[in-house]
Amino acid sequence: MNYFSFLTVALGTLMVLTSCKEKPANQSHPTEGQATDSLTTIQSAVSESTENMTDDQYDLVALAKVIKGCEMLENFKNGVAYVQKDGEWFCIDKMGRKVEKPRVQADEELRQKFDEATKLRGFVDKDGKWVIKPQFEFCGDFSEDLCWVTTPKSDGSIGFIDTSGKMVIPCLFDWPGEMQPSDFHEGMCSVMVDGAHEFFTFINTNGKVTFNDLYTYQSNFSEGLAGVRKAVKITEDEDFYDFYDGYIDKTGKMVIEIDEDDMPCICWEFHDGVAKVSRTNRAWFIDKEGRKLFELDGDDFYTGDDHYFSEGLVSVTARSGQKGYFDKQGNSTFDYND
Repeated sequence: MNYFSFLTVALGTLMVLTSCKEKPANQSHPTEGQATDSLTTIQSAVSESTENMTDDQYDLVALAKVIKGCEMLENFKNGVAYVQKDGEWFCIDKMGRKVEKPRVQADEELRQKFDEATKLRGFVDKDGKWVIKPQFEFCGDFSEDLCWVTTPKSDGSIGFIDTSGKMVIPCLFDWPGEMQPSDFHEGMCSVMVDGAHEFFTFINTNGKVTFNDLYTYQSNFSEGLAGVRKAVKITEDEDFYDFYDGYIDKTGKMVIEIDEDDMPCICWEFHDGVAKVSRTNRAWFIDKEGRKLFELDGDDFYTGDDHYFSEGLVSVTARSGQKGYFDKQGNSTFDYND
């Protein structure tokens, strides 16, 4: 049932509930509890309609009105987005209505903690109790039950532990320059294997290198693809390389090649079937066939932000400071700012 069909049914239900037709003599007025039950039924139906709202159900005009002048604007998740306006945070749905904040599940994952006594890091549970004793110089967060770490004996090299603290992938990989090491996503993780050239490749959860190609940058695997800049050596004798931007699948095959005037690009992660490709003062969005959906005007919008689609919309900031949403066709709330 779409939103407007639901609204018609809900209004009809309200009319029946509030009808003033003549009642039999022995029929009393509904009690407060009965009236509350009826209202709760309607509210539950409204809530269910919002939860079942699909990606193509949104109102850019209404959204433009409610977010106008906001200081912060987040992507939609589970049908709700957080907005900060005039210093106040509130939630909206995709029809531009203010709604209750969603209940947040308690985070029960292990979290890292620095131990002042040993000057090392370990992991504690939600109650702050040590689950993995302090033994690491540096560590990340758990992703897919694995976490990158360095130890006092690894000389800065990176390995991976499981949730019991067992080192399941030895510390064999270089620290990736000024970046943080990557996490596992969809069973794959990028690691630096050539520190001199800052070349990366991918390993699986067993620590095995999955293919032999090298990359100068890479995004995480998402929706089965990873954005990369592939380095291909031209000659055996000297360090001369050609570079190719695009997306690889989990066999290492380049399934989407980005060729924009032979200029280097950054291929961001896929979300909601869409990924952003960017280069200096340019950004555009593509689908999983590599087709360009629309482009952000670099004179009007910040193109270097971490833009990603969620539930049919993406949050974007204009250079004027105004924030808004684009859909996958390139329509936006900015069209209705006046």
